[in-house]
Amino acid sequence: MIDAKPRDPGRLADMIASHIELSIPDKQVLLATLDPVRRLKRVGDLLQSNA
Repeated sequence: MIDAKPRDPGRLADMIASHIELSIPDKQVLLATLDPVRRLKRVGDLLQSNA
């Protein structure tokens, strides 16, 4: 079952990233970002740049 309120920033970033269209290079950058807080920020930046 999917947690409606993920408390882990890495898990939240991965969940959001899996539901948006990203280029291969953007996906690679996310995969290479091991720090979960930094990965979540990158996802936020990608969402803003695609808005």
